[in-house]
Amino acid sequence: MYSSTAASPRPEISAFLEESSASEQGLIAQQVMPVVDQPTRNGSYPRIRRGKGELMKINSTKRAQDGSYNEGQRAIEWDTYDCAEYGWEERIDDSRKVELERFFDMEVLTAKLNKRTLLFDYEKRVADLFGNPGTVGVTAVPATVAYTEANLANIDFPKDVQAAQQRLEKKGIIANTMWMNREIFNLLRRSSKLQGFLFSQLGQGVYKIINAEDLVKPFGIKNIIVAGGAYDSATKDVDGTFNGTYFWSNAYIWLADIQGGSFEAGGAGRTITWGADCPGGLFTTETYRDERRRGDMIRTRTHTAEKIVDSGAIEMITTGFVP
Repeated sequence: MYSSTAASPRPEISAFLEESSASEQGLIAQQVMPVVDQPTRNGSYPRIRRGKGELMKINSTKRAQDGSYNEGQRAIEWDTYDCAEYGWEERIDDSRKVELERFFDMEVLTAKLNKRTLLFDYEKRVADLFGNPGTVGVTAVPATVAYTEANLANIDFPKDVQAAQQRLEKKGIIANTMWMNREIFNLLRRSSKLQGFLFSQLGQGVYKIINAEDLVKPFGIKNIIVAGGAYDSATKDVDGTFNGTYFWSNAYIWLADIQGGSFEAGGAGRTITWGADCPGGLFTTETYRDERRRGDMIRTRTHTAEKIVDSGAIEMITTGFVP
């Protein structure tokens, strides 16, 4: 162990720096709505809907006796996006910076916490969007049996997933991603039917811990995401009260085709950023001097829109969760 007469343990500093340090690890918004850069703040793009565009219609393709072929024309519609600006800034007072700089870099820490503020707001917007079936444009289908503690022996997760996959297949979609809130995941890990479905070869009375990958492997779904991100939902400035709350609702399980890149690639949705104003990705950090108040300002901002590109690429299972 390192020892020096010039070094003194400072547990209070370690505690300050590490408190809530894992709070960004459970955020999933960028995974379910991949970021795509656009050169303009708002705009239009063409799309062909599976209904009006007759993407899955059966048409007669037999050539007529006069040598002609049947012909058609796809209905092309236009959709739009409109990026809004979000930002947060904090001032680093000169005297405070001098006081604390021997413990940590105030600019680095402030920029990190600024980014977290924007990440949390972004996560909440995406979680709220997907938590409203009407806004997403889908009809959430109830689970076969409500996901409750009382129903642990009867929850039929495999049946619910297979039914959702079938609904997607009928729309020409293969789900590559499933996600759910941490409470739902923990409940499913203890459900009897899922244990039997996954590990029946182990024999009666033998149990195995269910990992996240086990939930999707039998169904050919590539990605599983457990949303463990949480925020403080307590009313601000009320006696320092803290109330940890998950961003993502326990009311649903989501299956979707998630694609990145241009809209032509399809997929459920995108996080559209206006790259000309916010170069370098989703967030941009800037600094400037506030001489009147003798401090440096640290600003983090983004110009973005969270857009459902194809609601047909999403299915939602209503869990009926009761802890």
